[in-house]
Amino acid sequence: IYRMTAKGRPLQKPVAIDGQPIPKLLDNLKSPIDGIRHRTRVELSERDSDAVIAATKEWIKQFDPNKKEDAHHLLEALWLHQQHNDRNLELLGLLLKSPEPHARIAANTVKHLWFNVESTMRGGVIAETEEAATQKSGILSDTPELTTIRIGTVRERMRYDVTKLTVKPGKKVKPTFANPDYMPHNIMLVNPGKADEVGLAAIALGASGFSVGFIPESKEILWHSKLVDHGQEEVIEFVAPTEEGAYPYICSFPGHHLLMRGMMYVTNDLKEFLAKNPEQETKITEWKLADLAADVKRVGEHRNFMRGKEIFTKLACAQCHKMNQNSVTLGKNLSIGPNLDEVVKKHKHDAKAILAEILEPSRKIEDKYKTVLLLLDDGLSLNGNIVAEDKTSLTIVTGPPQVK
Repeated sequence: IYRMTAKGRPLQKPVAIDGQPIPKLLDNLKSPIDGIRHRTRVELSERDSDAVIAATKEWIKQFDPNKKEDAHHLLEALWLHQQHNDRNLELLGLLLKSPEPHARIAANTVKHLWFNVESTMRGGVIAETEEAATQKSGILSDTPELTTIRIGTVRERMRYDVTKLTVKPGKKVKPTFANPDYMPHNIMLVNPGKADEVGLAAIALGASGFSVGFIPESKEILWHSKLVDHGQEEVIEFVAPTEEGAYPYICSFPGHHLLMRGMMYVTNDLKEFLAKNPEQETKITEWKLADLAADVKRVGEHRNFMRGKEIFTKLACAQCHKMNQNSVTLGKNLSIGPNLDEVVKKHKHDAKAILAEILEPSRKIEDKYKTVLLLLDDGLSLNGNIVAEDKTSLTIVTGPPQVK
């Protein structure tokens, strides 16, 4: 048996492991020697989990998650949490944003084990949804071979959390689209200047759009995700266009493209590109109740019911709401929001109160219309709206046009 070592380098000194106190064992995890760290983790696996986790949380306070040299120590702490079945989502989040690429890869492995392999653990689905809403978005990594991107939705704001991105022409791109919002959304990249054209084509699909995820037939669409439900995400891979340009990305769920949009600049030099192609400012007004005070006073004048009904239908409001108790929705059993008559009666025809609900629909949600999350005994989960319930069964709309 031969042992190879560097000439003149002293042999490794014995390191005490067996029976050592937890703080001493944690310091062993700083060692550059794999064997020492491995044997230390084995020793810590035999110790009381509460004591190990408490000591670990104190131990990591000395490290800076923004420093590459501290990344491995924090990763050792994450592995201890995994070993002792304690999900530290804050630590996981820090390592997923680490400046050290290898640490990010290892953290993603832990994330996969916690939220996919171990999905039967109680609370896992809720934790995953919360984490999806707080993860870093934007360009996560950019190597000569691949640009990795994350884009999410902003809860109840009809917005993407990233509205500007820059990639190089012909570059391989891997975006992750995450949706912590309670409505279904998608994301698609379209040719320059074609956002409104594609958005209107999606509206024209009407109720049949659900069967195709509101992806209209169009040569202007370069890539797209599926319609992603609350708490879910999708990973897409594509090659950026070879022609420089400002390529919009939008959500094509009916009417969403007006607000849910961003711009992917495909260029080698963004500053030079913008100098040659000045941005046209898009003004989006977030209306407040005070802005419409004068309109409320004349709400009964010059009304056009047919125009209102047309908009109500085209923008897919009728997917979940009825005009009145006798009307129908655009799909079977999809009445998961209050009908218009019900809202008017509740507010006793008070135009100002009704307008407040239109401007802030999530300000106060009645219990029967709230989205619920069910964790099932087999480890699966369902989220949606309860439409019927008795002693033996529960009927829940999990996302148009599905009913379970």
